[in-house]
Amino acid sequence: DWAIRIAAAIAVVALGAWGLGLRGQLDAAQRFDRAVAAVLDVAAKPGSQAVILAPAEGQRGSGIAAVAADGTTTLAMRDLPATSGGQVYTAWVIVGENAPVSVGDFSVDANGIASFTSRPAETPAGALLALTLEPNAGNSAPKGTIVSTGVAPGPPGAAG
Repeated sequence: DWAIRIAAAIAVVALGAWGLGLRGQLDAAQRFDRAVAAVLDVAAKPGSQAVILAPAEGQRGSGIAAVAADGTTTLAMRDLPATSGGQVYTAWVIVGENAPVSVGDFSVDANGIASFTSRPAETPAGALLALTLEPNAGNSAPKGTIVSTGVAPGPPGAAG
């Protein structure tokens, strides 16, 4: 009789842990869905550009971004390694041979999901959007590893 009770208690604990794990996965999926919806809202506006962000070689983290007509970038990322300590991800806009311009920093928790809206920056067609993992916030030039990149193609119907 006691063996059945112990087995039942173990089963209840295991099912509870499994349920919590599923709840965490559902919460992360819903968070990413909301971030994607925000990007799509921006992308649907006149003069906006949609950008696909793909992981750099040997890195994780992919997503989508939309650059509004004023140069503000809204992005949704998934599968990013969590930041720790003073680490941040920094979003950069790189136009041609010009130096990268930081448009903001953000952190990521253990679920790997990020949603971020940047400061406005000149982001013409062909500009490169890049994410780096930086040792600290507020850098004026990249110090860390490039994690993900994408090219702004220009708004629909734009020449270039």
